[in-house]
Amino acid sequence: MLISLFSGQCVQASGGIRAQKVVVHAPVPAASRSGVRALIKQQHVTHITATPLLRKTVAAARRNFTGSRALLERTRHSVVQIALPKHSATLGSGFVLKEHGKLWVAMPFHLGGDAGTVRLVRFRKLDGSIAEQEVTIALNGTAGWHAPDVSLAQLPEQWYGEVKPLEIAEVDFNKNVYSVGYIAGELEVGEVLPVASRFTHVDGQSMLREFHIPGSTMENPVSGNGYCGTPLFQKINGEWKVVGMHNGHMMDLKNPAASIGSSVNLAGTIPQLIDNYFHPIAMGRGLEFRGWEVTRLSEFERVDSISVFSDGSTEASAVRYLRNFAAPYEDAHVEQVLGDLNLQRGDRLVFTIKGRSATQKRAQREVEFIIP
Repeated sequence: MLISLFSGQCVQASGGIRAQKVVVHAPVPAASRSGVRALIKQQHVTHITATPLLRKTVAAARRNFTGSRALLERTRHSVVQIALPKHSATLGSGFVLKEHGKLWVAMPFHLGGDAGTVRLVRFRKLDGSIAEQEVTIALNGTAGWHAPDVSLAQLPEQWYGEVKPLEIAEVDFNKNVYSVGYIAGELEVGEVLPVASRFTHVDGQSMLREFHIPGSTMENPVSGNGYCGTPLFQKINGEWKVVGMHNGHMMDLKNPAASIGSSVNLAGTIPQLIDNYFHPIAMGRGLEFRGWEVTRLSEFERVDSISVFSDGSTEASAVRYLRNFAAPYEDAHVEQVLGDLNLQRGDRLVFTIKGRSATQKRAQREVEFIIP
């Protein structure tokens, strides 16, 4: 968590990209550190709302929720708690979805981590009982403003008849959006926090929206740590669909109602990640510029930066970083990034290409393209 200035006001950043939350490493023994204190020590979280106040706030928010009560019921067997193995405290939220005939648990990459990481999923079965299941991250995106901050783990087949998977849909920026998920702490399954809001901005994979936790005041602010991974819902064609996933927020301590939440735009993220997982050959794509194919990007690569050399110069006249731009490469986006540079015939562009994961980022290559 950090304190920063945003629009001239003091804000508290929490979770995800805005706060640069550190991916959790291997858990310490439960005997020596457990529950909320373990969460604080392992995630560098300096404040978690006290459990009595948290429970009171969450309960009041559910009672006074202005959205559909049917939505709360719809999420009862699909929104899950994410925790560290052998720890009871909630690390964040996630949800169950169905793709390619498999059930998946989606969570933020900054909570789930790279493929091979183990997390504990806690959920309510259809019969009302609570179940826990360790899952292993199978595939992941990356963290960054334009990156798919998503990790996905398969849910074992023994639970297929015990949950209700959610469906992903394209976002409608003109409609209200509702989030339903957990806050970090010792909360029971079902003690979800619903928040109603509206989108304000969209930029590639990222969306910003109004974000006010009901009951949070300047005197008793509710930090909202752990809300990352909460699915965002809209009613599409009469059904509640998931359009985004919360991955961070900035709390305005002077005016909690003016706080801002960020989320990942899921329609172009999760289906693509899962398609690429099952069809890796199809994951590679051409990197084109002005209709010319510069090179082929593998499923593990992204464009990190572009250097522009003009008039035969040996020194880059400009370098524009794409900041983890993880969506499929688009010429139009690069034109925008390069701004008002007047590119001419003979100018040389050098694309620096890196891998996506922490390990893959150590490897990079450069590809040169001379404008014909």
